[in-house]
Amino acid sequence: MATCTTPRLRPLRLEAEVRTLPNGLRLALHRDRTSAAFALQWMVHAGSRHDPPRRSGTAHLLEHLLFEGSAHLPPGAYDRILEAAGGSSNASTWFDRTHYHAVVPAAARRQLVWLERERLLEFAPALTDDAVAVQRQVVINERRQAYENRPYGLAEETLFATLFPPGHPYARPTIGWTEDIARIDTATLRTFHATYYRPERIVLVAAGQVDDAVATLLEESFAPMSAAGPPPPPEAVGPPAVGGGPTVRLPDAVSFPRWYLGWCAPPYGTTAYAALDLALYALADGESSPLVRELVRRRRLAHDVEGALYPLELNAVLLLTLTVRRAGQEEETRRAAFDTIAAAIDRLDDARLEAARRRARRDHVAALADVEDRAAEIAHALTFLGSLDALHRFWDAYLELDVDAVRRLASAVLDPTRGAAVLVESKAP
Repeated sequence: MATCTTPRLRPLRLEAEVRTLPNGLRLALHRDRTSAAFALQWMVHAGSRHDPPRRSGTAHLLEHLLFEGSAHLPPGAYDRILEAAGGSSNASTWFDRTHYHAVVPAAARRQLVWLERERLLEFAPALTDDAVAVQRQVVINERRQAYENRPYGLAEETLFATLFPPGHPYARPTIGWTEDIARIDTATLRTFHATYYRPERIVLVAAGQVDDAVATLLEESFAPMSAAGPPPPPEAVGPPAVGGGPTVRLPDAVSFPRWYLGWCAPPYGTTAYAALDLALYALADGESSPLVRELVRRRRLAHDVEGALYPLELNAVLLLTLTVRRAGQEEETRRAAFDTIAAAIDRLDDARLEAARRRARRDHVAALADVEDRAAEIAHALTFLGSLDALHRFWDAYLELDVDAVRRLASAVLDPTRGAAVLVESKAP
């Protein structure tokens, strides 16, 4: 009888030409002549972890203001020009970085380069007291809508504040606390922008229809950028995660209790991170995974189980969420999850690890689906790993790790006594 063998996974590679301009800005060119689009993205190595004391939310508020004009663009003009050309843009702030991204049809490449040059080199005149006041209130309203008045909206913020001790840069939320946001003034934002929006802290990625003329235009457009202030002082990295404390109970307007279980993990880009990521795929990815099979399907303790490994620079965070099916079964559900995790780690073998490896590869490939996705991956790799070669070595680790290494790392990290736990429960009527 003929048998079907699954071919061995080959190394995954992502190509780009990387140039460092004289001012320190790194420019990456990912050429794809099959694409009709042109993506231009830039990532600043500064996020909420760099917010000043008692001013949480500074990096995120500044991101909002970068869409509000420049020396030659009145408020709203950036979006009008971009959308008239058939393009779109967005941005996001996280703990370690701020990421701006835009895409246009290839015919509008020069327009997009000029627009992004305006934001990077000519932003300062648009940073006015009036603009700050408007966007500060926008962000406060965003916090109310997306976090404070949303079911389970404060759970992850509470988990991070529980997992990391006071003073750690990951213990405060990216969006900021309301009282801190209210304190952010124009001077704070100007200082943050001058300190962190420096060419040597920025990666600029062009992807899609990139020819030599566009490459030259990019160099000429961004080479004049210079730092507006002194560099940031050496970062005082906070103390390590604490974990292991009592459960934090968070009353909320929810129908079902939900556990948020978190552990501090090795940083993104390390072999240890890859090992823990493979363990998480083996534990919680898919309907046949041990946690879903045991808690959702067999014992019917949970409505759903979700796992995530947040790729942070100082310490990654592994998060498990368990939506409990019935009130009163919260502790039973958590104990069942810990028992299932321990048993599944013990039972991990070559076949289960290979299945996890292939699901990880599925997601790595999906994250490279189009030029925008690839530009984002390149920006992230250059910002946090330093080179695409380092990204390739990181991807290779997923192919090279063996069962013993994954089992050992998972057992060490997923210790119930080392994590943090937040239980969101229904408010009393």
